[in-house]
Amino acid sequence: MRTSPEISARLFVGRVAPGTGKAELRRHFKVYGDVADIWLRHDRPFAFVQFIQPAHAARALADKDHFINGRKVRTRSVS
Repeated sequence: MRTSPEISARLFVGRVAPGTGKAELRRHFKVYGDVADIWLRHDRPFAFVQFIQPAHAARALADKDHFINGRKVRTRSVS
């Protein structure tokens, strides 16, 4: 029997526009589910978004087009 890998509740968000804050990231990703935490590097163009449930992260990953502050960002699951 084949099982699917466990989905993480944490996402890597790359290509974050300069000046983007935690509030903008939370506002964007909360439509997919409850966001527990956001870790943002202001000196680098990436962030991590931690959802309460892995299913919320899966919903965000299923949507391929994420635009935050006018820039298309890239998302991927983090184990």
